Amino acid sequence: MVLTSGGWMKWAQFVIFFILATVSMMFFAEVAGEVEFASDGYVYYDEEIEYKIIIFFATAVLAFFMLLWWIATIISKYVFNPEEIRMYKFYGKRTIRLADITRIDRSKLFGGAIVVVAGKKSMLIALDHRGISHFVKFLTEQLGPERTENAAALIAERRELLGMKES
Repeated sequence: MVLTSGGWMKWAQFVIFFILATVSMMFFAEVAGEVEFASDGYVYYDEEIEYKIIIFFATAVLAFFMLLWWIATIISKYVFNPEEIRMYKFYGKRTIRLADITRIDRSKLFGGAIVVVAGKKSMLIALDHRGISHFVKFLTEQLGPERTENAAALIAERRELLGMKES
């Protein structure tokens, strides 16, 4: 099975990127018409346009980082099977064998996360991933309820917080 970020997250990131890129291009179009490049290598413009130049650069940088975040979200996923859990991120992959898992903890980081620990390796799996409750059921079946009680309690708390019924 595969855990991925929710579709709303990917769309929200794309929409924010699109808005920032559009605003950046609008300010670039305004600035491009009012800036003069001289043959001596200098750039001449009125003082009133400086704020537009600053806004152009700020929105361009924000759009660039938003694009990187969006790509990282699309690439990110967790694949699990009866032998191992494999995490794919933009910076590489990490694998933890189920037989090597020593404990399953919980974290309040990112609105709640499950921490799978195997020796010196660990994986942080945020609760906003699509299919997280199936993942916890899978871990409970594979490792037993006593080893996965932290993860099950975290899912139960999230369900209660959201007002969802147990499925």
